[in-house]
Amino acid sequence: DAVAFYVDQYANLESNVTLNDAVGRYLKWDKFTANSDHHQNQFKRRLNKFKTAFDSKMVSSFKKATIQNWLDGKRATGGSETEIRNEYSCLHAFFNFCVKEEFCRGNPVSKVHKPSVKKGKVQILSNDEVKTLMQFAEGVDGGSMLPYFALGIFCAIRPEEIQRLDWADINLKKDRILIDGKGQRERPVAIHPTAKAWLEPVALEEGPVAPDNCRKLFNLVRALAGFRIAKLQLNSLDLEGYEEELEDCDSKERPMWINDVMRHTGITFYVQHLDDNVNKVARWAGNSVAVIHSHYLAVRGVDDDVTEEFYGILPES
Repeated sequence: DAVAFYVDQYANLESNVTLNDAVGRYLKWDKFTANSDHHQNQFKRRLNKFKTAFDSKMVSSFKKATIQNWLDGKRATGGSETEIRNEYSCLHAFFNFCVKEEFCRGNPVSKVHKPSVKKGKVQILSNDEVKTLMQFAEGVDGGSMLPYFALGIFCAIRPEEIQRLDWADINLKKDRILIDGKGQRERPVAIHPTAKAWLEPVALEEGPVAPDNCRKLFNLVRALAGFRIAKLQLNSLDLEGYEEELEDCDSKERPMWINDVMRHTGITFYVQHLDDNVNKVARWAGNSVAVIHSHYLAVRGVDDDVTEEFYGILPES
């Protein structure tokens, strides 16, 4: 009876599902495809590399040591702790799916210590950098990226949230935006008058706020504004007229773009604008009060005069 129970409950549970098959099913899973395109592409890239490395290995045969060695290998080839943490999160989500589908009994990634990333000081765009970015956002591709930069910098909306945003959710009469936020939680975001001044001339009744090729155009605007961008990231774009500005776009003399720097900029100035009202800013930004209090109240170089100049960055009449 004990053997029969084991065969029924466990042996059959660990069916002969290969990693190739499991990854394919995961990428078609409705809960996975409900994520943003950016999220899906990042997971696809990571899982395809993982799948290639282990090919036809059975999902049920993965152990803690295999996962640990995979992450350590990423470190050995120069991967940052942030990259390792993202790799861990991707594999953890994938193996959770495998457990639910009964491809394996437990999640081997859960047994590996989650990589910790020490957060540094918040870094923001200078007002001159904001001016330059907005200038090129106005000019590139007929201004299709202007809403993206205005919402990212002056409303601190996350890139993936902007990519999900429809013009029908932006109410310029009431100065409110309904965001399909992180974790599929909706939140209202107040539109500052500066953001409104940028959005009004280009606003539509409905339709996607971000263009289909926003990732490529995002790279182009940043490169034109003086940030370092690899030339291959500009492939397939029409660069006519920008040859001089882009000639050294991959130069090490150019500053690197900091992840989420537009959002950091927006939150930093908004909390200053609201006289350190961390509760209101936390609701506005979709962060916890603790995060706002810990990271955004004393950013180097930010005072009342700089804040006033920031919100004075307006489109030329």
